[in-house]
Amino acid sequence: FELLFMKPLKERVFSKSTILGYGVAGIGNAIPAGLFYVYFIFFLTTVAGINPAIAGSISLIAVLWDAINDPMVGFWTDNCKSKYGRRRPFVIGGLLPLTVVIILMFTNLNMPLNFKTAWFILLNILFWFFFTFVDVPMIALGDALNTNYDNKTKCRTAWTVLMMCGSVLGESLPPAIIDFIDSKVNNVSLSWFIMICVLALITFLAYFIAWNATRGREVIPKLEKTQGMKYARRCLGILRVQRSRCPNHGVYLHLQSGSARRAGNPLFTGLYSGKHPWFPMPWHNFRQVW
Repeated sequence: FELLFMKPLKERVFSKSTILGYGVAGIGNAIPAGLFYVYFIFFLTTVAGINPAIAGSISLIAVLWDAINDPMVGFWTDNCKSKYGRRRPFVIGGLLPLTVVIILMFTNLNMPLNFKTAWFILLNILFWFFFTFVDVPMIALGDALNTNYDNKTKCRTAWTVLMMCGSVLGESLPPAIIDFIDSKVNNVSLSWFIMICVLALITFLAYFIAWNATRGREVIPKLEKTQGMKYARRCLGILRVQRSRCPNHGVYLHLQSGSARRAGNPLFTGLYSGKHPWFPMPWHNFRQVW
């Protein structure tokens, strides 16, 4: 009843350039994800010379870490007390490290195989950390803009459309770039390096444009006392089975399991066949030994 007599909050007019500027972050969201899921294992096995089963293990470790990393970054950004906002400081703070890590992930360094494996595990973990550090606050920023519901919907629509364009760049463009450069320099590793530098730069510019377009647009709420609870306690509260939130939990678990399945297929193939260097005995022989 009280909502009928409440005066609407004073909202700043949103221009089309602001809506489009926020939406450009969708390109930054799609390119790194597409590179990881489509090309990373291929790069490890074909260019870096890593065993396919180990390559699957590297990707699976990173994806499992991402399942822990996502709520952790969400907790940090929800409880951020910066005078510049809760979301935008994370975006600008993690953007440069994310760009550097993306480049290093697809750079073939000359080092022993064991060191190379450890190196790519570390890079994978750092990639998902900084990608989440930038992307989760940027997504949440869409709901924190000081405008009305219609404009927020337009921002998310622009994000979705441009994210599809970013998927084309991140999933379809790399082979064309690599083939073109390789025909000129005849060096596969260098071709991959130039390709990833181009796409990493596009990712950096996309997030930076979105960060700059939303300058002064973020609503900074006053944090409630309950929001300061410890991270572990907060996570346990999220995971409690509540009737109204069960569908959300199911969607989250489905997405995480899908990511792990795509990254782990080479791992499980290697384990079952006995060709995984870390576990030389085939899984189907364990029962006989036992």
